[in-house]
Amino acid sequence: MVGTAHMNYLTVLIELFDAAERVAEQLRLSGEAAQPLTRGSFGDLTYRIDKEVETAIIKVVKKHLPDSLIISEEAGLIGDINGSPLVRIDPVDGSTNASHSVPLYSSAVTIVDGYRFRDVAAAGVVDIVHGDRIISSERGKVTINGRPAHPSSAKSLDRAYVNLNIKAGDIGGTGEWLMSLLRKIRYPRFFGSAALETAYVAAGISNAYIQLAPNLRTFDCIGALHLVKEAGGWIECLNTNLDSVDLRKPERFAYVAACDAAMGKLIMSTKV
Repeated sequence: MVGTAHMNYLTVLIELFDAAERVAEQLRLSGEAAQPLTRGSFGDLTYRIDKEVETAIIKVVKKHLPDSLIISEEAGLIGDINGSPLVRIDPVDGSTNASHSVPLYSSAVTIVDGYRFRDVAAAGVVDIVHGDRIISSERGKVTINGRPAHPSSAKSLDRAYVNLNIKAGDIGGTGEWLMSLLRKIRYPRFFGSAALETAYVAAGISNAYIQLAPNLRTFDCIGALHLVKEAGGWIECLNTNLDSVDLRKPERFAYVAACDAAMGKLIMSTKV
C-alpha cells in the first residue's frame, strides 16, 4: 500500500511540475512575470509568477490529493490542519532572480505522510527555466530527469564546488565562520535559490550547500534536504533537531548539506 501511494505521489509531482513550467514560460514570454501584486501569507512580496505558478500547482494537488493539508508560501494554509498528506509548496524559490529576468529559479514541493521530517514520503525540486527535475518518491532513490542521481565523492575544500547563502544582512554572528569558509573553498557560489542549490548536492552537481544563518523556511529546504538524505548525502541542521519540528508550523533553519560525511566534517571543522 505504501509503495502504491508513493507511485501516486510521483505522478502528482510530475503533473504539477509540468503545470509550473508551462505557466512560468507563458509569463516569461509575456513579460509579466515580475509584476508585483501584494504580500504573501508569510510577508514576502508576491510577484505574478509566484501567484500564478502557485495556483497551477495547487490545482493539481487538489485534484489528486483532495484531503491534503496544503501550506504554500503565498496562499498560506489550505484545508484542515489535520489533513493528510501534508503538502508544502514553494511555487517560486528565487523570485528575486525571476523578477530581474535572471534565468535561475525553481519550484519545490514536499509531500509528507505525517508532520515530521522523517515522515516525508516524496519531494521534488524543478528548475522551471531549464526543466531539470530532481525527485524522490521512494526510500533511498533519487532521480534527475528520470535517471538515478547520486551525490559526488568528497573533495578537499580547495577543490570543492560549494554553494552558500551569503546574504549580508543575515550573516549575524556567523561572519567569522563565513570568512573562514571563503578562504578555504576554491569555488564558492551563491545562486539565490536555496531549494535548487541544496538539491544539486543530491544530484552530484555541487559538493555542498551551506546555510549559516537560521533564516530558511520549511518551503525552501525541507524537501531538498530529504533529497540529499535519500540520495545518500550528509545533512546537519545547525539550529534545531529536524525531527523535532512540526512541519505544519513556521520554522527557520540553518544547515549544511554535503555529498558525504567526509565533506560535511571538513566544513564543520572550519567553524571558528
